[in-house]
Amino acid sequence: MKRKLIGQANRTLGRRTVDLAASNRSLKQGIAQRKAVEAALKKSGERYKALLDESLALQEHLRHLTHQILSAQEAERKKISRELRDEIAQTLLGINVRLLTLKKAAKGNTANLKKEIANTQRLVQESVQSINQFASELDPSAGVKGSVQHDARRRCGAELSAPAGVANRNMKMKSKPKRGQAGPVNAARETPPVPPASRSFPVIAMAASAGGLKALSVILGGLPADFPAAIAIVMHLSPDHKSILAEILNSRAHLEVKQAHTGDILRPSSVFVAPPNHHLFVVEGGHLELSSSASEKVHYARPSAEPLFASVADVYKTNAIAVVLTGGDGDGSFGVQIIKEKGGQVIAQDRPTSQDFSMPETSIKTGDVDFILPLDEIAPKLIELVHRT
Repeated sequence: MKRKLIGQANRTLGRRTVDLAASNRSLKQGIAQRKAVEAALKKSGERYKALLDESLALQEHLRHLTHQILSAQEAERKKISRELRDEIAQTLLGINVRLLTLKKAAKGNTANLKKEIANTQRLVQESVQSINQFASELDPSAGVKGSVQHDARRRCGAELSAPAGVANRNMKMKSKPKRGQAGPVNAARETPPVPPASRSFPVIAMAASAGGLKALSVILGGLPADFPAAIAIVMHLSPDHKSILAEILNSRAHLEVKQAHTGDILRPSSVFVAPPNHHLFVVEGGHLELSSSASEKVHYARPSAEPLFASVADVYKTNAIAVVLTGGDGDGSFGVQIIKEKGGQVIAQDRPTSQDFSMPETSIKTGDVDFILPLDEIAPKLIELVHRT
């Protein structure tokens, strides 16, 4: 009986051992599966995090690229706007010079011709206003400084001056020149510092061509270092070579002489020289502006005296002084008339001291030259006029 019970117990124990071993194997498999799942989840989480980080980086890069594209588009739009205004303004400037030439050539009973010219000039003014409005819409952020839409009013209006808010001029071309005598030189006197944007100091616009280096050297060499006026110079130079005119004049003058760049500001005792192949303009606040190298030539020249004289007259009015020096053709003859209309003064170099008298003579024949002087008397006269202003 005992043996039977022991046998049953052993069989039961064997079955329980087998069951326990099976459970143990199942448990181990469950643990292994759980660890595998945990590892997979961990790996999946890391992959998800990596994908998320990569997605965020791509989004940031996309935002950066979008910003760059928008900035580039805005810069290109503004560049096109500026180039458009420059090109059209210079073209209109050339049109006005030609109209003035026709008006000057009109004789006797050519009232109808003069009337048509005046009508054409009015159309030019209206075109400028429309162009300025269009350019303003293209580039609404453009301000006074460096703004072609602002200074186009003084570049392209009737008689090369402002069309907006300024009455159209019927310029009378006179043949009898007015001669002035060189006066005594006033003693130099100290003047208080003047902010660069002020119109309270005189601005002298000089133009020269053949023989101009000598003429400019003599004049600038005769002005003191504390000369209380600003000077802007255009000289007809070859566009094919880099100019060292400013460096040469700087070595011969007491004043600081620099080549002009867009954004420079006129100050007393400063001299700026137009670079080759660019017209030089003075805009509101005494800021300088250069035209593009593809702009319209005036009197077959770029730079020309006309844009400089007209813009200086428009900004500085009675504080504007024009000096027409030795040179060929008739450059400056229209600009001196605008200088006089605005209340400024004009000096021309005389025949004996000019290498080429064409430029001074053409201006003298307008009747708007106040002083016809030998070269060595021009600097003393400028000192006198500046101290009188």
